[in-house]
Amino acid sequence: MCGRDEETRTALETLAKVDSLPLTAIGFTPKVPEILSIADLFVTKPGPGSADEAAFMGVPTLVDGTSEPLFWEAPVLTMTEGQGLGLVARSEGEIVRKATVILNRKWSIPPVPYRFPDTLRQCIHEVCPKANLPVTKEA
Repeated sequence: MCGRDEETRTALETLAKVDSLPLTAIGFTPKVPEILSIADLFVTKPGPGSADEAAFMGVPTLVDGTSEPLFWEAPVLTMTEGQGLGLVARSEGEIVRKATVILNRKWSIPPVPYRFPDTLRQCIHEVCPKANLPVTKEA
């Protein structure tokens, strides 16, 4: 899903043709949950919203870690690999290779209730101070 980014959608369609990848690039859609429910892999930026949607739906994620993440994106890189939610591509050359690893491995993600308590707590304690937000003892 590329949103309204037609340049990225076109580039992905071209990549799929050149490398014979079973890839479907979709523009803006309100049907994110439906699409994720049938997806084998979700390639995304390290934004927490996108990564959370994929994790909640149990879709393995390949996170684009090719540039320096913003401070609220950094925990996504750690959480993706640390919680077994997918892999991080740290260079353009790794994108197709790591996508292939995930697809060939038939990645299995544990059910939502068992994944996040400690990681979420860690993210809150890393991100909130950087955003000058208070962290309560309960967090």
